[in-house]
Amino acid sequence: MRALLAGTALTLLMGAPTALAIDVSSDADLRAAIEIARTTPNTTINLLNSITLTSELPALQGTGTVINGNGNTLNGNNQFRGLLVYSGSVQVGNLIIASAAARGGFGAPFAGGGAGGLRAALDGLGRRLRRLQQDQWRSGRRRLA
Repeated sequence: MRALLAGTALTLLMGAPTALAIDVSSDADLRAAIEIARTTPNTTINLLNSITLTSELPALQGTGTVINGNGNTLNGNNQFRGLLVYSGSVQVGNLIIASAAARGGFGAPFAGGGAGGLRAALDGLGRRLRRLQQDQWRSGRRRLA
């Protein structure tokens, strides 16, 4: 019981973890803020204006990260994804993500990639089914529907 009370007193003296707020107004500012949020829990990123990306943003990996869009737009420039949350907890609010390009990851080696590799996987499956149908046709067996 004493240990519990001592821990409570220590928490009251130290207070809650201090949150860090970062205002961003450019692509470079946003990248820097995301990097800081990776290692600083409870970081809040405030967009002060709309931002057009010039390359992929780093993945979000922070704990308790909050992104306040303030009604602004994160524009992917028809080439880049908006945000990628790799791990941790992230809250995004009042942000418009426009003209973003969603692509899958690389996936496991020789597995056809992430969601972006889905077409290659389906193409390969279609070729295998056609070969199976041809083999069954040649052998006189019933053809697959």
